[in-house]
Amino acid sequence: MIKKKDNFLIRFEEKDKDFIDSLELDKMYQEIKTFFNSEEDINPIRLCLVYSPEEFIFFSGRDKFEKWIVGQVTYPNKIIVFSPSVVEECTIHKKEEIRGIIAHEISHLFYGGLKHPNLRLINEGIATYFKYQFVSPNFNIKDFKIGDEECLLKGMKDYKKDYFAGYFIIDKILSQEKGRKKLFEFLNQIQSGDNDDLVNKKFNMVFGVTPKEFIEMKGRIHTNE
Repeated sequence: MIKKKDNFLIRFEEKDKDFIDSLELDKMYQEIKTFFNSEEDINPIRLCLVYSPEEFIFFSGRDKFEKWIVGQVTYPNKIIVFSPSVVEECTIHKKEEIRGIIAHEISHLFYGGLKHPNLRLINEGIATYFKYQFVSPNFNIKDFKIGDEECLLKGMKDYKKDYFAGYFIIDKILSQEKGRKKLFEFLNQIQSGDNDDLVNKKFNMVFGVTPKEFIEMKGRIHTNE
């Protein structure tokens, strides 16, 4: 069935009606829109709940499915996410995460509207930050280590590290005075031709440390530690 809720058009099956009715979509949307200081509305956002890996591949356009994948943005303005009724059968995720994952994907839609080049670590970091505004963090900081590798804001060699490294950076930035202002000051300096070294140097100019040093600093991190 299809339901309009706020500025969302939602595809779901009857068994998820109570879940859809309980979603605070407008709250998610307004908080994220305010964060990005966006003057433009994204309307409508098509939220598509899927019920099998085959459906996910069909709607997302992926070549294959991996069990760590649970949601994805496709353009224009579509969010694909596993239904809470099947997510634990199809992926490594818990049904309690789905609210946060939807917020995560809304953040990606707004980030995609920015004019500067995409920095994968920052994009995933902001999105994961908003995920954890709506669900409790389900990782332990002790389980995450970058090791001796450099923290690259354009994307780590292991893509899955972008989520945690990015979240640690964004959470610490936003815990600082004028942190959000500094974040967008940094983002506005990034040019399409900037390589990893130049991006990290610009980060250092704004925040006074490299991204890896920033992660290792003591600061606010909300985990189940």
